[in-house]
Amino acid sequence: MEQGTAILIDQIPLGVLTFSPNGRVEFINQNFHKMGLLYQFNTSLLNINIFKYNLFPPINIIDDLKAVVNGKPFEKEIKNVKTNDGNFISLIVKGSPIYEGD
Repeated sequence: MEQGTAILIDQIPLGVLTFSPNGRVEFINQNFHKMGLLYQFNTSLLNINIFKYNLFPPINIIDDLKAVVNGKPFEKEIKNVKTNDGNFISLIVKGSPIYEGD
């Protein structure tokens, strides 16, 4: 990922991760890490294959992530995610292709 793009994505007020067409996680922004701490999911994902890891255990988005590589965006809602303080929230997970260079 180009440095300018990485800086922009790191500052977006949403949790964002990027991955290569073969599924290797290349970048995780600071808000994704913060969300992981608040909502108790793993953010130690750099270099793992996102096509072989269930990122959000309440739902399985592996097939959706594979479709992103082929240009198809998706949106899913995860209901009743338990926060560290014992409350429950809903999260919306979106995937969208971003093309950079080749």
